[in-house]
Amino acid sequence: MEDFDPVGGGYIVDRVAEFLSGFWSVDLTYGMPRTLIILQEIALILSIIFMGGIIYVLWKLKDFRPTFKTPKFEFTNAEEGKFAKSIWDNISKRMESGSDADWSLAIIEADNLVDEVLKRSGLQGDTMLERLNQLNPTEVESVKDLKEVHRVRNNIAHTPGYKIPRDEAERIMNKYKSALEELEVI
Repeated sequence: MEDFDPVGGGYIVDRVAEFLSGFWSVDLTYGMPRTLIILQEIALILSIIFMGGIIYVLWKLKDFRPTFKTPKFEFTNAEEGKFAKSIWDNISKRMESGSDADWSLAIIEADNLVDEVLKRSGLQGDTMLERLNQLNPTEVESVKDLKEVHRVRNNIAHTPGYKIPRDEAERIMNKYKSALEELEVI
C-alpha cells in the first residue's frame, strides 16, 4: 500500500500500464526513444478515430443520395392502357406497304407513339431524347435501342431525300415493337 497515491492517480495508471504490458511481451519498439513510441500510439489512436468518423459520415450521407424514380408504366384505366394497341396495329399495316414513304412514315409514327407513352407515364422533358434519358437502362432494357432508332427517325424527318431499305425499316420497327411490349402497352 505504500505505492498508493489516491490524489495523483499514479497507482491506477501504473497498474493499468503493468496489465497492458503483458499484451506487448514482444519488444516492438526496436530501441526507439520513448517519445516516438508515444507519438506512434497517438497516431494509431487518431487513425482509428478518424477512420470511424469517415465510416460514420459515409453512413449518414446515404440519406442524401438522390433517389432515381423509374416510371411505372401503369395507366389509370384499361382504356388508357390500350390506346397504343390500336395505333400500333395501324402502324403495322402501313409497314406492309411496298413504298419507301410508307416505311418512313411508319417509323415516324412509331416514334411518336413511344414518345406519347413516355409522356403519359409522367416523364418530363421537351424532347423525346430528354424523356429517354430519364429512364434507367437496368429497368427498361430497350432504352439504348430506342435512342438508336430515334436517331434514325430524326434522319428521316430532317434529312431531305433520306431513304431507308426495307430490311432496315423492319429492324427498326421490331425495336419499337419490343420496346412497347416491354413497357406493356401493346
